[in-house]
Amino acid sequence: MSDQFSHWSEAAEGQTPPRCSACRKPVRKAQAAFEGLFPGREAQPPWNAKWDGICEACGYRYEVTSRQIIIGKSERKMAARPASRSYKDADYAVILAGIELEIDDAPSSATNSIPGTVTKIFISRQELQALSSGLNNESSILLQQYDWDEDGH
Repeated sequence: MSDQFSHWSEAAEGQTPPRCSACRKPVRKAQAAFEGLFPGREAQPPWNAKWDGICEACGYRYEVTSRQIIIGKSERKMAARPASRSYKDADYAVILAGIELEIDDAPSSATNSIPGTVTKIFISRQELQALSSGLNNESSILLQQYDWDEDGH
């Protein structure tokens, strides 16, 4: 289990929403995670339970996006947004917080007859921390790679 975990049977953890980086107000009401989101269940969800990534006070959207033009009008877009995934067995469930990474590969219809694809993958908070740490430390060489062309003319 990670160090940031809210158990339903123990003292509640993570109940206080952080402040928005845009308006400095809490990103949602302190009890928003409790209000009808888990009816009939004993749960102490943290502030981010079922959060849509938008500050309730100012509307700031927490997401990371990029757009890369490949050739002509072909492009690749990326969006990372808050997400969670539930893992269950016969009598226990854990909900992991993290992000959903969406990659939209959209080749130009004028130059390519292959349709674009959209791929979505969930990355847990722990995996995201490992990725961030690795890219800022021992695996920073991965950020030093170059793209290249394959024009054989």
